Amino acid sequence: MQDLKCSICAELNEDDECNLLKKYCPAIESRLIFSTSDFCILPTLGSFVPGYLMIITRDHIASIGHLANDKLDTLERLIACCKKVIQSKFLKRSIVFEHGPVSPTKRGGCCIDHAHVHIVPTDLEIIHQFHSSLSIEKIEKIYEIQSYIRRGIPYIFYENLDSSRFVLEGDIIPSQYVRQVIARNLNLPYGEWDWRHYPFCNNIMETLRIIKVSDFEEALNAKV
Repeated sequence: MQDLKCSICAELNEDDECNLLKKYCPAIESRLIFSTSDFCILPTLGSFVPGYLMIITRDHIASIGHLANDKLDTLERLIACCKKVIQSKFLKRSIVFEHGPVSPTKRGGCCIDHAHVHIVPTDLEIIHQFHSSLSIEKIEKIYEIQSYIRRGIPYIFYENLDSSRFVLEGDIIPSQYVRQVIARNLNLPYGEWDWRHYPFCNNIMETLRIIKVSDFEEALNAKV
């Protein structure tokens, strides 16, 4: 199901109204690299490093905690695939995160209420950089995120460089919070974490130049 007011849905439907790619990076016709029946992979607006990818759901849902188990299985494979492609093409490991809203009023620091997972090429670990007001729980399986949605708790899902997974929660989480922490650790000038002001279109184009659909096909078909 699509939401006509959602900018991600607008982009998937090639609708110029509410389409943020057309607004911020009009020279880029499409940023879609790879897709399945349930998910799409593309470089994110605000790619402060090349190779910064995002996995979005085709259906309009608020967060990955709302997904059924079979779709979470697919998402797990796609996250692993993205990390493998980034390692191959950019010689970097990756951290993974999602701001998980429950509803429009319980947003968990999310700025667009359409499920999207960030995969960021970096060799920096930021797990100890999160504010002390946020509680951190280690989880083993991605399915455990569903319990936060059932309890009406917005969350941040975070996977660190060694693939350990955590859920963070707190009363007040600023918009784009994890991006702020990453940008600070990359020593970027203040404010460059905000994709609305710094879309980094050149980095998006570099990612599209370097990563191809065949890279994902090869990674998905590779024997473990």
